[in-house]
Amino acid sequence: MAPQSVDAHALDLSRSELRALLLRAARGAGLPLGHAEDWSRAVSMFGDEAALTALADALEAGWPGPCDPTSAESAKALSALPPAVDALGAGAGRVVMRGVDYPALLAPYLDMERLGRGIHAVATVDGPDTHLTLGAPQPAVSRPQRMLMPQQLYDRLNTLAHRTYVPATAASRAGAGAGANDTD
Repeated sequence: MAPQSVDAHALDLSRSELRALLLRAARGAGLPLGHAEDWSRAVSMFGDEAALTALADALEAGWPGPCDPTSAESAKALSALPPAVDALGAGAGRVVMRGVDYPALLAPYLDMERLGRGIHAVATVDGPDTHLTLGAPQPAVSRPQRMLMPQQLYDRLNTLAHRTYVPATAASRAGAGAGANDTD
């Protein structure tokens, strides 16, 4: 097996740094706070580079708004997956989502729900349909505490995060910094 090449420009982020970046990026993309918190937690704790890329793609596409996961012709993972898992937790035997736009986001979100709320959902893909059902409890998977992120992916997420910043104006800077009577 050939050694894996490491991107010389990759950033080494802790999972908490990654989670903070993803939360700001999700808010910058317009996700409601609860969804932004859930997605940042799921992908930072259980995601890999494919999930990070899928989340960046989904965030760049923008918040699709609330979604009934069973009625959409093409389910938007960002908004359809949370109510689909809620339906399973409320007793639905199966939830079928048609044409999930970012399937790489399924596993991290389902892992987070398993750990956080004890909902052991299993995703099975059958053509354009993704079937969510309750399954047997699975053992926790250990993840490294740090993650390498390609610089280009970091830049994409950081661009979304910058949408949350307040523009610098005289009014926004009023009272900030050292006062006239402060000395070193």
